[in-house]
Amino acid sequence: MHELSIVLSIIEIVAMEAKKSGAERVTEVHLEIGQLSGVEFDSLEFALKNFAPGSVIESAEISIEKPGGTARCCNCGYEFSIENFIGSCNLCSSFNLEIIKGRELSVKSITID
Repeated sequence: MHELSIVLSIIEIVAMEAKKSGAERVTEVHLEIGQLSGVEFDSLEFALKNFAPGSVIESAEISIEKPGGTARCCNCGYEFSIENFIGSCNLCSSFNLEIIKGRELSVKSITID
């Protein structure tokens, strides 16, 4: 379950930023995790629930933005929504695609006191 390592990395990132800012507590953490990132959201939420207590994010509200996938056809340039990595261009049927959105995995913002 790589979601555990993701949660531990989130906690580490938030702790470093909170320390740099001299924060007494973190009130909110906003994450962006794309639908094509490979993250299992139920497992991630389970790991957050179990590893947040006792950490810098213990009392923080965690919000997760889950952008959908967008691909660009490398042959004709058409951009379209995609739900997985296997697919073809909706315009020219090419399989030569570039995923341009949906693989995000980042801490977008941290609110501190």
